[in-house]
Amino acid sequence: MRPMGRMMRPMRRMMGPMRRMMGPMGWMMRAVWISPRSAAALTFATAPLPGDGAASLPAAARHPAPARSPAIVPPAATPPALLARSALLGLALLGGAAPALAQSLPAEPALRPYKPVTVTYDLKGADDPGLVALVASLRAAVAARLAGPIRDAAAPDLAVLMPPLGFPSTEAPRTLDMPAGLDGSQKLDHLFTRLSTDEKPDRKALDLLILATAGEALAHGTLSRSSLGRDTFCAPAEPRFDRGRVLAVAKAANEVPENLVVLTRDVGFRETPDPAAPVVATVKADTVVPVVEGAAEGKDGHRDWYAVALPNGKRGYARGNDSISFETTRLCFARAGQGEPAGWKLTLIVMPMP
Repeated sequence: MRPMGRMMRPMRRMMGPMRRMMGPMGWMMRAVWISPRSAAALTFATAPLPGDGAASLPAAARHPAPARSPAIVPPAATPPALLARSALLGLALLGGAAPALAQSLPAEPALRPYKPVTVTYDLKGADDPGLVALVASLRAAVAARLAGPIRDAAAPDLAVLMPPLGFPSTEAPRTLDMPAGLDGSQKLDHLFTRLSTDEKPDRKALDLLILATAGEALAHGTLSRSSLGRDTFCAPAEPRFDRGRVLAVAKAANEVPENLVVLTRDVGFRETPDPAAPVVATVKADTVVPVVEGAAEGKDGHRDWYAVALPNGKRGYARGNDSISFETTRLCFARAGQGEPAGWKLTLIVMPMP
């Protein structure tokens, strides 16, 4: 049983990345299929949005939740690159090569201490009253399951960027081609028609996709100035960081950069996936950590534990979704029109793709 136990551990690590690797596409397909998971993702409650409690940004960058805020279930916290590491092992296991492969499994690489790196956010202008009002109205629309206000907020020059899922690339992201002559609402429909699993999705299906995407982006409750355009602001907030220092964190943990995440709140990491295990380290919000194991089963029977490489060189476990990928679904806003009366509009959607 011991070799099989060694085999199953990487398979468990694979399950979290499989869910997260789907990224926005997973949201699209779940919304169209109306699966139990998508139904949960579009279930709304009176509780605040995730992130409205322990703030990951200063108060100036956060917006008060509407009276009824959506409790959108975000994707799993495990980065996508862990999937690639386990895929070959999974295929071998399915092919009956488990005993031989178990004997040849290399030992997990040793973790090394590293200097913690935190990200920052450019908050200048994020408290603009018009911008705050627009974001609050969109959150209220998601809570009420009304896609109309989101379509109405789309600017005529709406653009869609599709960067690779994971760590930001140094290359310019791909831009989705749009047919000429479409207004903002029609561009939203064009985007989600392209992403839908239906050949010709109806209005209801498209609205579900719009709500799922907006809910995912707005669930974090953060907003900051973006590097993607002049006087452009994105939700969730876009981190600013020293690329070299962040990559050094991945190297110390023997992880690929795609497995790096940013903590959204202070997290106490435990010695083992057990609520009774001692806390070996508490890591502050906005700190970059490498995820080394996802979808781990804890002693409490829950399978939402994940492990990170801690700055002290140890492994630490925590439950839940307390992190965000560098590249994630974002809604971005800018003023449309000329002069002081120009209003805020949804001008850009960032949708990372595998």
